[in-house]
Amino acid sequence: MPIFGNKDKANKGGVWADMIMSPEQNRDWLIYKWRPEGEEAGSTNRENSIRYSSSLTVRQGEVAVFQYAGKGSGGSQDYIEGYFSDTIKTANLPILAGIVGAAFGGGSPFTSQVYFINLAGVNQVQFGVPYFNMFDPRLPDHPVEVTVRGTITFKIVDYKNFVTLQSLVDFDMNKFSNQIKNAITDKVRDSMMDIMAKLGKPLHRSNFIGAR
Repeated sequence: MPIFGNKDKANKGGVWADMIMSPEQNRDWLIYKWRPEGEEAGSTNRENSIRYSSSLTVRQGEVAVFQYAGKGSGGSQDYIEGYFSDTIKTANLPILAGIVGAAFGGGSPFTSQVYFINLAGVNQVQFGVPYFNMFDPRLPDHPVEVTVRGTITFKIVDYKNFVTLQSLVDFDMNKFSNQIKNAITDKVRDSMMDIMAKLGKPLHRSNFIGAR
């Protein structure tokens, strides 16, 4: 949709500039793929055709990732950390500058997918460890069925490493949450198996309250 008036048209070519930013109202996201307001995914090429005259706002606690197609599965990326508010130019995007050389003065677009990574938001995933046997050291022949349930709170710290390990193009929060659940389930079960030896206490519910 149009953002600026006629005097702000890109390169006087009659093409509207975009305002690129993450959603302000809803902060409950980890990865946000930018596209022009009101447009559905894949409906046009505008979400991947970025103009230099477009404005970019990266809020505090976010990082914007410009994903360029290229050799290798991950391509190449430019990163801009918040807080940032300016028009897009090659001075902001060093990798892009090396790809296209001098800026086009706002006329021709460059191809890039733009993602925002939420670094400030604290994300939570609930997990449950299926029943497994534990043993009181005093009664090694009498197993006790135990289950563990809880909530993991996490956030992204090393976003560049995250981008190399997770594909932003087809990122799925549900799949990512399941990866976390599987990893923590194995870790918790292994830790619980020898907690009695570490605590030196009998297998009793009160001995688990506050345990880490």
